[in-house]
Amino acid sequence: MREVIKINDIVFGEIIIDESVIVELIKSKPMQRLKGIDSGCYAPLYNNPKNLDINLLKGTRFDHSIGVYYLLKRYNDSLEAQISGLLHDVSHTAFSHGADYIFDEGCEKSHDFQDKHHEQVIKNSVIPKILNKYGFDVDRIINEVNFPLLENNIPDLCADRIDYSFRTAVHFQEYTKDEVDEILSHLKAKDNKWYFDNFEFGQKFVDLFKKMNDDYYSDIKAAILYGSISKIMRYAINRDHLKKEDFFKDDEYVMNKIKVHLGGDKELAEYYKKLNDKGLYRGSRDKSEVEVYLKSRIVDPWVRDNDKLKRLSEINKDWAKVVKEDLKPRKYYLEEI
Repeated sequence: MREVIKINDIVFGEIIIDESVIVELIKSKPMQRLKGIDSGCYAPLYNNPKNLDINLLKGTRFDHSIGVYYLLKRYNDSLEAQISGLLHDVSHTAFSHGADYIFDEGCEKSHDFQDKHHEQVIKNSVIPKILNKYGFDVDRIINEVNFPLLENNIPDLCADRIDYSFRTAVHFQEYTKDEVDEILSHLKAKDNKWYFDNFEFGQKFVDLFKKMNDDYYSDIKAAILYGSISKIMRYAINRDHLKKEDFFKDDEYVMNKIKVHLGGDKELAEYYKKLNDKGLYRGSRDKSEVEVYLKSRIVDPWVRDNDKLKRLSEINKDWAKVVKEDLKPRKYYLEEI
């Protein structure tokens, strides 16, 4: 009898998983580690305009990975694609894209630190053994180019962008689950391409996505968050309180190592206090201060129009201008508090 995993997901409701390889991967240590990785980096510094309980806001890389897997399964992509989707974030470090600000090899404008470590993390884990057991080629699975519904270049839709935008919208109560369900009912996939079956719901989705980008992914609060996490973590690394390999554990592990040194390092203690208040920085108009870039995200999906697929921007000419502008990284200046 097959083992079954049931997950009550904030976006998609009850997800029932009974595919043996998926079940075994979910139970593996690399996937379970993602339960301790905050998708938004550090919840106490989230932009939280509705003053919601931060314990309810915090989503994990595990939640997102399950959501991406589920989307690919729901839209009848191959089992290979579903596996790749499940594993696509397994190389994320503690504090997610915070690593792009903590380590010099990261990139503020593209947020690709985890991509650079994806193959190494997977091949140094139990994952290849599990895949081999079920007859899957690890090199094919980790190459996301093989699975266009999973990952695609901005501004195309992909399961990754679809899930994280819906997940943010529901977590921050900007959209209800019912509103997301309605948009999803008009989302289709065919010939490795996502599209909406009409313009109205394509426009509803891009409006949702832009709001998430403007208010949560690339706003000034996000710049303060990443600047602050970078400041305290770089300091802790320079003082030998932390090592790079610590970040391949989880958020709690790293924070516990910092807490050990708070009593003997007054500067670290001050940073930690500010980190859990309003952050170590605030916005500044002074261009001589700290400069922080944020990756900006935008989508321009295909929509059905008179039996033809067109870019939404072909129908809504104003959207073409939005896409052009929002593809550019955003720059902020910060000053220490």
